[in-house]
Amino acid sequence: MSTYYDRPAMIVHAGGNGLFPDEAALNANNAARCEHYARGGFLQADFEARTFLPLGGEFCLVDLAWNVARRDQRPQRCPTAYSPAKHLGKWTGAAVTAYEETRLWSKHG
Repeated sequence: MSTYYDRPAMIVHAGGNGLFPDEAALNANNAARCEHYARGGFLQADFEARTFLPLGGEFCLVDLAWNVARRDQRPQRCPTAYSPAKHLGKWTGAAVTAYEETRLWSKHG
């Protein structure tokens, strides 16, 4: 997943911000998130695109509603906004706003 993010990458949450200045910090966060999901009984996730807002030719805003299925739990809906930016012809994620998800990243960023 880290290859899809720009450096530095940022996650914004109502409880604060997390900044991942390099590959090591971003990889540590992604590995911890995968472990967190596995411990929580993660089965699968899909998403519904809710909003796409172009901001010129190099930026946009994308809002997705993730639908997360976990073993022995009710499905969870996790709205998340992404701010991709185009650098050197490649789209990468500059910032993520996880506005209803646990602040796991605070331990790794």
